[in-house]
Amino acid sequence: MAVTVEKLYELCEKLDSAKDKITEHQEEYQAIIAGTKGGSSEKRLAAQFIVRYFHRLPDQQLRALDALFELCEDDDVNIRKVVIKDLPGLCKGPGEASEPQHVDKVADVLTQLLQTEDSHEQTIVQNA
Repeated sequence: MAVTVEKLYELCEKLDSAKDKITEHQEEYQAIIAGTKGGSSEKRLAAQFIVRYFHRLPDQQLRALDALFELCEDDDVNIRKVVIKDLPGLCKGPGEASEPQHVDKVADVLTQLLQTEDSHEQTIVQNA
C-alpha cells in the first residue's frame, strides 16, 4: 500500500505525540521511510519527516540514510535539492552534539553529487 501525503501527516502526529516514548513507534517511522517510494509530494514530505525524527530513532538511522541517499539520485531535481540541504544535519546530534558515524557516508554522497551538471544544484551541494 502506498503512503499518501495525508498518511505521512498522520504518522508525523503520532510521532510528535509520543514524546519520550517515540522509540516505541518504530513502525510509524518505517512507514515514513516507505514514503520515499511514493510520488513527488510524498517523497519530499517523507524526506523532511525522516530528517525531523532521525536522531530520536537511532535503530532506524541506517535505513533512513539509505532512503535519503536513494532520493539523491531521484529524477526530480527539486526532491534532490530538498534532501541535499538536509544531509549535513544528519551528522549533528540533538543540539550541537555530533554524530561522527554518519559523516563519512554523507561526505561521500555529497562528493559524488558535486558532479552534477545543474549549476543551482551544484551550489546547494557546495553549501551543504
